[in-house]
Amino acid sequence: MLLAQLKECPVCRGELSGRPEKCPGCGVELTPYYEQLDEANKALAEAFNAATRGEFEHAREMGSKAQAIIPLVEDQVSLLHVRIAIGERRLADAWEKAESLPDTVREKSELLHEIASLHELETSGKQHFNLALTSACHEYYADASYHIERAVELIPYIPAVWRLAVKIELKRRRYDFARKYLEQGVQMFPNERYLASLAEELNRDNA
Repeated sequence: MLLAQLKECPVCRGELSGRPEKCPGCGVELTPYYEQLDEANKALAEAFNAATRGEFEHAREMGSKAQAIIPLVEDQVSLLHVRIAIGERRLADAWEKAESLPDTVREKSELLHEIASLHELETSGKQHFNLALTSACHEYYADASYHIERAVELIPYIPAVWRLAVKIELKRRRYDFARKYLEQGVQMFPNERYLASLAEELNRDNA
């Protein structure tokens, strides 16, 4: 992440080199602006770290805080929103936001490439999910198991994938596999009712 820098005087818009105490053009004291920028960059750093940890609401809050301190961090906040959209797997939104980034943002091309790659993986994962569902509907459970395993690898952030994985392995009476998928699914989606209820049912059966 590239933090914002004071490249021009906020008063006369004269170009700044390094970190002078006063603007060489108009003589304005720059220390208060540096302090604001440092505080905003600190909030930005916390925002990006939160996004990396998956704490997206906190990331949004810190990004808003940074921009409220000083508008100079606008490009960095826009970059943060791209990262959040990627983390939340809102890939179409992430692409749109990344495309609108100024060309001066050096991460722009890398982000667009990353989003395109993630979109390909997601498309492939959804294809495997649909094939697993179709195979299961026709009771071709071995084929269904193969495809759902690929789907779990590619799109584990979709709860329906874990639900179908558990159902398929239960149909095949492969209870160890079903339990493995169930445990991982519940860990990823603790508020997913179907997975939670099924976990309780399997625990009762094994009691």
